[in-house]
Amino acid sequence: MKIKNNIEFNKTVKINNKDFNINNFKDNKDNNNLNDLLDFIKDSLKKIDKEKADYIKSKLSLSDLLDPLSRVTYLIEKGQAISYLKELFIMIKDSKLNSELFIDIVNKTNMPQIGSISYFIKSLGSVIGSFKGFVNGIAEINAGINTNDKAYKYLGILDLISSLGGISILLGVPFAGLIYSTFFAILKGIVIFEYSSNFTEIQKADYIFSLIGNILNYSLYTGLFMPYSLIFMPILSILHLTYLNSPKLRKSLKKIISVIKK
Repeated sequence: MKIKNNIEFNKTVKINNKDFNINNFKDNKDNNNLNDLLDFIKDSLKKIDKEKADYIKSKLSLSDLLDPLSRVTYLIEKGQAISYLKELFIMIKDSKLNSELFIDIVNKTNMPQIGSISYFIKSLGSVIGSFKGFVNGIAEINAGINTNDKAYKYLGILDLISSLGGISILLGVPFAGLIYSTFFAILKGIVIFEYSSNFTEIQKADYIFSLIGNILNYSLYTGLFMPYSLIFMPILSILHLTYLNSPKLRKSLKKIISVIKK
């Protein structure tokens, strides 16, 4: 006996205030998911302001520690860390710094053996360094758009383009990277100082720390500057990370500077 079913179901449902047709849902599943993802990204970008862009930049500064870490890891892998430390302590004790020691360390740790842990860390540092510039650039551009601040948009564009410089080390052309980064560092400096009142202490400090850090970093690969930059790089990276992420430190230094000025 055949029973005719005349019951009709409502084929349209509401999900997150959006209408989805049940008949077409399977066919459009991937499309709907993609649209939802794009909507989420658009909404997230609209929420980025200057404070959020500064927050992102301060947290991503942690990646600057990866290059010094790769060098230390290399010496540990080769079993040379203790011997170099002993030589360094003797040099400090005798108050005589031997540039040959630092040159030797730099030459050995610039490009570790492919497949080693130190090589992985160094490659990760270069990739994240470029990725960091890309993320910072996108955040600053959107902060500029959302707050109608052209200075942030300019800085974001420069951060975005200059982010490619770090790849030059992996490609074996560090001198090209130095020229490329220096050019964009000059442009960023012009923007920051021309629109000084538009930028926070975090942006100004990051520019100065990054400028010095890039010079020290490329000096190790190009041999243009003294090898003692190997000592100052990790110190600078730690100061950079601490300053950007510690409001208390920024306030304390601001007080000290104001006292010195008086």
